[in-house]
Amino acid sequence: MDFLIIQCFDGIDLLKEIINDQKNGNLIDLIIADENMEFMNGTQALSILRDLELQSKVKLPYIISSTTDILCEKKIKSLNIQKILPKPINKDSLVNVIEEINNLK
Repeated sequence: MDFLIIQCFDGIDLLKEIINDQKNGNLIDLIIADENMEFMNGTQALSILRDLELQSKVKLPYIISSTTDILCEKKIKSLNIQKILPKPINKDSLVNVIEEINNLK
């Protein structure tokens, strides 16, 4: 398995990256969104991405969200996120999810 990892430091960077990559014909396979990103948190960014998806402006990949906050977890679940991994994310959990995604292709 070959992976290209793109690090976004906040929700705004995440939105720009998804939109620009899709304009250039690239499809991202996985988003791991942290609730504690600066400027725009993970839930806000994912909510905007879901709205863009409904408008057929972006195609969303498999999405994992990570949080320690139970209230945030409820908001995240309302966005139909495929997986929520509790913090701290351990390597085995992440590898299992990546293998699941790879098997879906």
